[in-house]
Amino acid sequence: MMTTNKTLHEGHRERLRKRFLVDPTSLPEIERLELLLTYCIPRRDVAGISRELLSRFKNLSNVISASKSELGQVPGVGESIISFFLILNSLLNPNSNGAADMKQNKPSSQLDIFELIPPVEK
Repeated sequence: MMTTNKTLHEGHRERLRKRFLVDPTSLPEIERLELLLTYCIPRRDVAGISRELLSRFKNLSNVISASKSELGQVPGVGESIISFFLILNSLLNPNSNGAADMKQNKPSSQLDIFELIPPVEK
């Protein structure tokens, strides 16, 4: 019986989540980045984007702290991924430029918050 790529990748995200929940240190950096990207890109393979991001920025910390323009130069990275990492960086580093950018665009009401969230990429 021949194994297809679809069969190999089926359940990959769930396996990553389970491994992470059992032991977060068990995942190599590339797989931690893949797991993060699954929250931005719900139904597409994220392995290629993960490899490209790590190739360009050298480690996960640099990916998370990259600027909007730096992230935007990576093929396959759109507004959802950029927003995700800017939000993550602002949470991890409240004094970062991303946090300052978010303060400038502070919503005036709860309804305005939804205008700041980009649609999910397909």
